[in-house]
Amino acid sequence: MSRGYRRRILFINRELQGKLIFQVFLASICGVALFTLFFGLLTADNLTVSMGADGVRVGNTPMILAQKLMQAHWLFILVGGAVVSLLTLFVSHRFAGPLYRFEKSFTELADRNLNQHIHLRTKDAGNPLAERVNQFADLYSADIRQLRYLNKELGELSSYENESLSGQALQRMAELSVEMEHILNSYSCRLEK
Repeated sequence: MSRGYRRRILFINRELQGKLIFQVFLASICGVALFTLFFGLLTADNLTVSMGADGVRVGNTPMILAQKLMQAHWLFILVGGAVVSLLTLFVSHRFAGPLYRFEKSFTELADRNLNQHIHLRTKDAGNPLAERVNQFADLYSADIRQLRYLNKELGELSSYENESLSGQALQRMAELSVEMEHILNSYSCRLEK
């Protein structure tokens, strides 16, 4: 189904992708914080000696760990967060694009336009659903074309109002009516209230 193109728009659905990026970024930060907390709890009764440009420090391991993490690794945390955000943005394209495409296609279907097909990239999520929607549109289009043809033929037969219709014409009209009824009855519809 791929047309061999790449999406040029970074944010297809700003709200959806923004929420996802924020949630993944927040989960990453929480993961780092939990790891630091657990590591700190496991080493709470340990003493750490730290040597640096400011001299030798002796202290409780969790406190020194937290200080060193915030002093030396804040840039790593920010860069890591940016990388996680960018990766989430690119991964979100695999489902945000198809959702956008489905929304546009369903709007067209609701407006009774059956001329379009949903085309997704090969690796996008939702390809099986796109195929099913395309099958539905094709089937529905074929039935409508058949109903139009039968209606036209029925109209041609009934245009001989003033003339008496022959038994053969009446027979053909009855056949067309049965054929149309068969197509229409193949659909299940909600009952009117």
